[in-house]
Amino acid sequence: MKKYQIKKITILGAGAWGTALAHLFSSVSETVCLWAHEKNVVDSINQKHSNDQYLVGYKLEKNIVATSNIQDACFNTQMFVEAVPMVHLASVMKTIDQSYFSKIPFLITSKGVYSEDLLLPTELLQTFGIALNQMVVAVGPTFAKEIMQGDVSGFCVASQNINYAQFVGNLLDRKHIATTYSDDLVGAQIGGVLKNIIALGVGMLMGAGAGENLRALALVTGFQELHAYGLRKGAKSETLIGVAGLGDMLLTSLSRTSKNYKAGFMVGEGRRDAVKDSFTALPEGCNTVKLYFENDIFFQTNMPFCSAVYRVFWAGEDPSILVTVLRAERE
Repeated sequence: MKKYQIKKITILGAGAWGTALAHLFSSVSETVCLWAHEKNVVDSINQKHSNDQYLVGYKLEKNIVATSNIQDACFNTQMFVEAVPMVHLASVMKTIDQSYFSKIPFLITSKGVYSEDLLLPTELLQTFGIALNQMVVAVGPTFAKEIMQGDVSGFCVASQNINYAQFVGNLLDRKHIATTYSDDLVGAQIGGVLKNIIALGVGMLMGAGAGENLRALALVTGFQELHAYGLRKGAKSETLIGVAGLGDMLLTSLSRTSKNYKAGFMVGEGRRDAVKDSFTALPEGCNTVKLYFENDIFFQTNMPFCSAVYRVFWAGEDPSILVTVLRAERE
């Protein structure tokens, strides 16, 4: 009989990423419990051992179980993993008895900010009684389908608690997983916030017919803005130029399967009105760019490219203003 490293892991959120993480952890945990809001997702996972809603075409291991009862999902777990879109994370956390969080690792995988306060995931979760030294952030340039296929991928595992960081790193340890460690929680999260905005902008340019030269210029400019903002927030440069920052930004901005890139591409093509109907929920970058613009972050930190992305997506301006901004940056 196989000996597992841990008895139960609870994953909050059964979208594509939550499901891929369940697959990854199923080889090290006796039970992986996926909490899902949608009954059809729960039924699909439990009856067919597949997630026909969010990750079609992949079989799941039989020790992955799903439930829509969040208290059952949390009972007797030894580690929490959250894979919930930032816009919904607070409402999910409000339904959980905080006693379940006591003295166990809480792995964070969401990317983005919450509300007009621009709370990072670690900042939001502290308001629900989770101590900072319980939190581990795992981020990197990773798509769910490639995790399912066993393709080589890289994670940055960040925590102020070295024991928890190593614990999570050991659970992730595979021949096809490259893991780096950091104590830079801010840097590990900032890249995941701004890379979606940059991908949205790159998509707009490519949808409008931009060439690869202009795309490269946009990537450089976007990363310079990400890096400058990250340093201002207290992130370490080495985190921002690693997989959590630059790596994640490149994957999201260069892949046609990226939701943020797709949304931007549609706007660039002139199909702005079709964006909302094309996604179950707006990609993270669409909401994040609005929050940052309305809080004057782009002006305070001198981020004209990100500001122009807002103007195109939310104010209806022509994508050509992105080109104007990129040219002005070099004059």
